[in-house]
Amino acid sequence: MGAAVIAFGAAGWAAADVGHHLQYWQFTESPPGTAWTTRHTLKRGIKVRETAAELVRFTKEAKSDPIADTAGLLNALDGRDVIVIWIESYGRASFDNPLYAPTHLATLSAAEQAIERAGMSMKSGWMTSPTAGGQSWLAHSAFASGLWTSDNARYSAMLASGHKWLYHFAQDAGYRTAAVMPAITIGWPESLSMGFDLVLAADDMKYEGQPFRWVTMPDQYTLAAYAELLPPDPRPDFIQIALISSHAPWTPIPDVVPWEDIGTGQVFDEMAKRGPAPKDLWRDRGAVRDAYRRSVDYVLEVTFDHVARLAADAPLVIVAGDHQAAQFVAGSDNKDVAVHMIGPADVLQRIEHWGWTDGLIPAADGPVRRMDSFRDDFLFAFTNTPYAGDVTK
Repeated sequence: MGAAVIAFGAAGWAAADVGHHLQYWQFTESPPGTAWTTRHTLKRGIKVRETAAELVRFTKEAKSDPIADTAGLLNALDGRDVIVIWIESYGRASFDNPLYAPTHLATLSAAEQAIERAGMSMKSGWMTSPTAGGQSWLAHSAFASGLWTSDNARYSAMLASGHKWLYHFAQDAGYRTAAVMPAITIGWPESLSMGFDLVLAADDMKYEGQPFRWVTMPDQYTLAAYAELLPPDPRPDFIQIALISSHAPWTPIPDVVPWEDIGTGQVFDEMAKRGPAPKDLWRDRGAVRDAYRRSVDYVLEVTFDHVARLAADAPLVIVAGDHQAAQFVAGSDNKDVAVHMIGPADVLQRIEHWGWTDGLIPAADGPVRRMDSFRDDFLFAFTNTPYAGDVTK
């Protein structure tokens, strides 16, 4: 009986303290003693409840897409091929961190000149990614779904909702859609919810060279191989390519080789054996940052060289960073990434109202939009309807 009284009294004391500190009621002074653990548990319970309610709101938004049934979207592209290229861990640090900017800006400037000589125009801007340091799929889905998939709960809810991605709209417009995903080494059932007719995962890429540790194949190989691996199809292509050579741990880093020497990839074998091992590299933060600098630079060089080589076919190419590197590498908590659009000048005129910068180097103070704005922005910019350009999100 005595133990029960003590337990009841302790519970009452804790409740009094919790209620006082959460301002459900007020005493002249805080009840003596402490119930920090109880208060913390209750606060976490309230947070969980708020998160659950927010997820319900998000799921409702995902299921009520106001443009899902809009006809004629993307008709202004006139069947032009569209290629979306994701560069891993490529963010604002490449432009404003003195450890990286001199290297990356020089590479972008050289690429800009080469693309201009090839007869294509360029515009560049900024998007805010929902993630940093990893979880690229959250960025890919925010970009293509038009929903702010800032965590895996939202990502899962979005996939389950049947919400239309940019690639679903491309299918509706008569495109063959494909995802080139060299990092995918196991089943990827969620791709069925993303609007892809075809997925080229690691095993589909026909790479016969050595892996670069976690990185299954160098990005230059991926860019050289994907077009030949797509089966014949009379439809124009709308393709996503997710590059991986600039994914941590940034060792080893391949060399750029002549495109005609790439073949099935054995040309990279010696490079794949290079050190240091990740466990050795990551003992030195300065070495990690330098490896990151060189890794991103490699990807920028091969990506924009590939884009310049596509000029004769006049596709519309979107190149975007998925997220910043981890804070200790990027040097800030900023989540902005660069995004570039490359294509014929008259095609890029359709995004003139976006305020992007001509060329491959976006103005530091240029407009920044969240990544989930891209789907609707793009759909309306390249659609000849009364709604074109009417983006209010």
